[in-house]
Amino acid sequence: MNYTFLKIDPEGPKTANSNLSSLELLDHEEYFSLARTYKDQHEDDMNFLQDVHAKSFNQWKFELTQDFNICLYGWGSKRSLLLKFAEHIYNTMIDHSRERIVMVNGYVQNLTIRDLLNTVAGSISGIGTKIGSQPAEMLENLTMLLDEDKSQHVTLIVHSLDGSALRRPASQMILSRLSSHPQVRLVVSVDHPSFHLLWDSSLRSAFNFLFHDCTTFLPYTVEVDVVDEVHDLLGRTGRKVGGKGGVSFVLKSLPENAKNLFRVLVGEQLAAMDEIPVIEHNSWDDKDGPNRAANRKSESGVEYRVLYQKAVEEFICSNEMKFQNFAKRVS
Repeated sequence: MNYTFLKIDPEGPKTANSNLSSLELLDHEEYFSLARTYKDQHEDDMNFLQDVHAKSFNQWKFELTQDFNICLYGWGSKRSLLLKFAEHIYNTMIDHSRERIVMVNGYVQNLTIRDLLNTVAGSISGIGTKIGSQPAEMLENLTMLLDEDKSQHVTLIVHSLDGSALRRPASQMILSRLSSHPQVRLVVSVDHPSFHLLWDSSLRSAFNFLFHDCTTFLPYTVEVDVVDEVHDLLGRTGRKVGGKGGVSFVLKSLPENAKNLFRVLVGEQLAAMDEIPVIEHNSWDDKDGPNRAANRKSESGVEYRVLYQKAVEEFICSNEMKFQNFAKRVS
């Protein structure tokens, strides 16, 4: 027979003495000194991986000359790889006056398709060239500008084509039409695993991409703004939230009963304001001028007991202590 013995410790369960309050916090100087001396244990492997991708530069350049465009995908930042590819194209150019390299950071939040088209036009005929105000008009004028000199060629390199700034279908359509011009060569990088969902069959055909897996495992130190990403996840559009956005953010963080109490409070407040009569008065001291009537409503409020009774009737709270707790949350 098998016997199982349960040992009972008379002293009871033991807990560790370690806690968060006993840890020593890092100050800024110590943090940055450690960050500067930190060396990634995979740094050599990632550099080797970039060297492997760099061996394909001649192939990529040949594909561009055959009227294909290039899309680099894969895990990790591809920004440094594209910078090296741009340098390779520049070093192998025959006539620098006839060939241009335009690099666009698609991960910049406030970038617009107008900025991109203006940058391309400026590289051809000088900074400050006016090609219109609407994207469709700008694209047409840019195409005419390219057609004036058939010897001009532009290599357009876009980091993070799937970034939030260029993700809109209208921007993708303008870019696809621009990339289909015989004097424009497009090289892009994408970061999201579902980047292919950006394009339907017609857009994908217009881009005429050749796809290359360029996994680098490098961190997205530039492409991703951690603060902005957190604000997007929280439903906030800026680093400071106020007004309507601030109210919406606060309400989302409240429990359901506190939201219901806020709804009752707003309803009672509006009802109290409607019951107050409008007072008309004439004042010579009014800044709007003498003998001018001003319609004003005195300040209105909801009595504590009235609001508490309404909350009890709607089963928001069962006692006054919970009511006070919810009231503090919505105040």
